[in-house]
Amino acid sequence: WFLEHRGIKPETLRDNRVETTDLEARWKVGSTWKVRTGFAPGEKRKFKYDPPGHPLAAWHLRVKSLEITDPVIVTEGESDALRLWQEGGKDLYGQITALPGCDAITPELAAKLAKRSEKTQLYFVLDNDKPENGDAYNPDDWKEAKNPVRKTDESWKRIKSLLPKARRIYLPPDYKDLCEYLNIYSVRDFNEFVVNAEARYNFTRLDLSQAASAPDWLWQDIIPRSQFGILQGESNVGKSLIYQAFAVAMANGEERFLGKKINPTRDGRSFIGDEENPEEVLRHRFTQLGLRPENQKKIFVANGAGIRLDMDGDKLFEDISNFNPDAVFLDSFVRLHMEDENNSGAVSKMYNAAVLPLARQLGASVWLLHHVNKSASGDSRQRTRGSTDITAGADFAWDLVDHMGEVPYKLLSRFKVRSGTVHKDIRFRIEDGDNESLSFPLMSAVADVL
Repeated sequence: WFLEHRGIKPETLRDNRVETTDLEARWKVGSTWKVRTGFAPGEKRKFKYDPPGHPLAAWHLRVKSLEITDPVIVTEGESDALRLWQEGGKDLYGQITALPGCDAITPELAAKLAKRSEKTQLYFVLDNDKPENGDAYNPDDWKEAKNPVRKTDESWKRIKSLLPKARRIYLPPDYKDLCEYLNIYSVRDFNEFVVNAEARYNFTRLDLSQAASAPDWLWQDIIPRSQFGILQGESNVGKSLIYQAFAVAMANGEERFLGKKINPTRDGRSFIGDEENPEEVLRHRFTQLGLRPENQKKIFVANGAGIRLDMDGDKLFEDISNFNPDAVFLDSFVRLHMEDENNSGAVSKMYNAAVLPLARQLGASVWLLHHVNKSASGDSRQRTRGSTDITAGADFAWDLVDHMGEVPYKLLSRFKVRSGTVHKDIRFRIEDGDNESLSFPLMSAVADVL
């Protein structure tokens, strides 16, 4: 059985004092014998200790010469350790050790392994599958005996918590375990994993060696590229009109809007998710703003499509990925979800799942329109309606206010930004022109005329 199913030769068993009969295999683990049965076809494998009641222990195979600086290899089971030893591991490693199962790690066992590898590196080779029911061990100090750890990755978390400096060798996924791998490859091939087994991280590391760059603006000083921001204001103050006018200016190839340079890199395309304005209003407004027919395809408007940031993050990501726009405008926040906007957890969940990936992964500049509360405060931060996470989770935020006076105007005031100076104000008017056209003169230009 060992030769046919695991590639382990009789002399390997003899050299490591594994005693076999037609019914069982026995090997010495510490001061007791570990016994395996279930070698007949269709018979389930079983393990026991003789005498019983022995605590879980690792099995250490003898190597030719133990050097304390050589790597220590720990396999998930005894047959993997035997095969590695047989194929030449006995000449490469300071120690080859077998765990009695992927989840059979205890604090006591971990302490012994740590002591044996004080001056070298400890590597674990776990299988690419999970044990079948009944095959896992149940250390009393790891969960409940009736609820054993089943998945290899869960076992690795347990090992890593007990042995923080240990590293794991990940076998190619086509091979269930080390024995299968060594049917095709040599121990020298396996040793490449050992030599190159750097610590494996679950999260991508930011390369700090790259040179720092100045803020990259889609709309100079107003909308940073690949970032997400808020445009807030009272109802009917002109929030929708501002982003629509910018989208038209960008689509038409205008160099500036509100005196600020436009820097598109994706042909000036915009994606608009509008759950607030009627269809006829949008058609009329884009005509007023002068969107030229040849540029209409540069603006994708999903109007009344039922977009929900709390449910449709994947769909929104796919559509925006397909259209590949410079800018994404979502109008408005209250119409785009069914959550409580005062709940910071709900807001953060929507941002992380549906909004931030549009900027961080797709590189679009995202502007989310939001209403303000009824506060009389002049502080824009106090005007934001709902949870403080609405602006705290954004990269930049603008507040649009009607300034009433002898010459009324709109005040667009920036109160948060991660790129550039925080406080930035733009004063402008919205004026009607011929054929219901709209213009947006800056207040300096208006003052010159007056």
